[in-house]
Amino acid sequence: MSDQHAPRRPAQPAAWLVLVFILAAYLTTAGGSLATTDAVATYEVTRQMLERGTVALSSDVVGNDAYRGPDGRLYSPFGLLQSLWNVPFYYAGRLASSLPPLGGASPVMVTKATVALGNAVAAALCVWAVWWLAWSVTGGSARTASLAALLAAFATPLWPYSKFGFNVPIAAALVTWSTYASTQASASRTARWAWAAGMASGLALLTRHELALVAIPSVAVLVWGWPRGWLKQAASWAAGAAPPAALWLWYNYVRFGSAFDTGYLRDETIGMGSSMADGLWGLLFSPGASIFLYAPITILAVIALARMRHRCPGMVWQIAALAGMFTLFYAQMASWAGGRSYGPRYLVPFLPVMCVPLACWIDGQSPRMRRWLLAWCAFSMLVQIPGVLVDFAKVRVAYARQFQDGPYEDRMHTWQGCPLVLNTRAATAAVPAALRQLAGLQPRPAIEGAAGEGSRGFSQQFAFGVDFWWVSLFYLGIISGLTAVAIGLGLALVTLVTGWALRAVLRRDGAGVRALRCSTVP
Repeated sequence: MSDQHAPRRPAQPAAWLVLVFILAAYLTTAGGSLATTDAVATYEVTRQMLERGTVALSSDVVGNDAYRGPDGRLYSPFGLLQSLWNVPFYYAGRLASSLPPLGGASPVMVTKATVALGNAVAAALCVWAVWWLAWSVTGGSARTASLAALLAAFATPLWPYSKFGFNVPIAAALVTWSTYASTQASASRTARWAWAAGMASGLALLTRHELALVAIPSVAVLVWGWPRGWLKQAASWAAGAAPPAALWLWYNYVRFGSAFDTGYLRDETIGMGSSMADGLWGLLFSPGASIFLYAPITILAVIALARMRHRCPGMVWQIAALAGMFTLFYAQMASWAGGRSYGPRYLVPFLPVMCVPLACWIDGQSPRMRRWLLAWCAFSMLVQIPGVLVDFAKVRVAYARQFQDGPYEDRMHTWQGCPLVLNTRAATAAVPAALRQLAGLQPRPAIEGAAGEGSRGFSQQFAFGVDFWWVSLFYLGIISGLTAVAIGLGLALVTLVTGWALRAVLRRDGAGVRALRCSTVP
């Protein structure tokens, strides 16, 4: 049976239950602060666009003169899409700051916290895209699709980054949606899916400049699936990619006077063209950024890609190309560690799609082998928990103030300064303290500088506290410990109820994947 005529089952309610479940879980554990340069800069661009009608920064937020434009003003080096994504959350934050019980809090603080929650939504949409990709290639197995989604949501660093202000969730979502649309276009040979693949690839470029690499495997899959009609598919793909690409060119011109000048090549701290051997060692094996350490699930995913290459070659080679290209690209940068990142931040965007072939492979194993594989996936989830409980961006600064031990990348080669150790140590102290404080057995920590709530210095006071937004409201004295616990338990209850409903739907769905839709693609 050819791929385009493979039997399909109707879309399951599981898709919506997965979205609600993941969103509820992410909102339960969301942090609600902007403590990194990336987060502060993209927020500042949002604020400047809405209040001043300009994309220029109001101050030297980045701290690097390489991003000064010809007009003498400073600009953000980061993609524009994150700032555009922030817009509805910015307005929601301004509205929330005027409502009780947040009316007594600073509008700046509440607005920033609400904008930070936007990444939880982006991460949930990424997981949703993983579900649809897995569902499409398995011919409609909700169980396999849900397994892939849960692995992507909780067994990869996407979970910790759903709390950070980095653009990782949006980048991961667009990489996943591009992969899904490209796979659909290859199977169905329809222009609308090719257009959607191009749009996702163009938006990825607008998020991070180097994500232009996404276009290569996306277009290659279209040609793979329809060699004789590649020109029509390519034209539809280009029509989708053109609008965001044009906006990207305009954004570069406004900032730096050239449509192709992103500012990065003038930034010496990035170190383009550095030793690839050092970068590969750091991204693959270092204590601070090893993809196998911070996402142990990757080991199984690589095996799954090799095992599935004959059954679903188009999707497998597209995912392998994404992983290979991004790893090699970031390895040749001196700043391969990504600065104040929990694990290999630059590699996270392609990890969710790797969960699709992994889920297909796991569901094809014997019950005993499946249990062993899922146990390893559970271990990968365990590794994410320290990054969820406390904010590494704050923990790292606190550690650096005590130990000035050389460049950041050098410290990533040491166990005592790596994120996993620092966050685990901080979480061990923070969680019991937070429980005592919420229960009224210990005074809440003193937060100083009410006038400085818009600065990163203010948020640094929460360095060794539990990084949940409802706990932060308690730390600030805006809500009581009882109210904070009620909010946390309420969100957890929504998550559990949705998870129970999802489990019931999946039990009715029956067995997992039986045959991949793409198994006969030559």
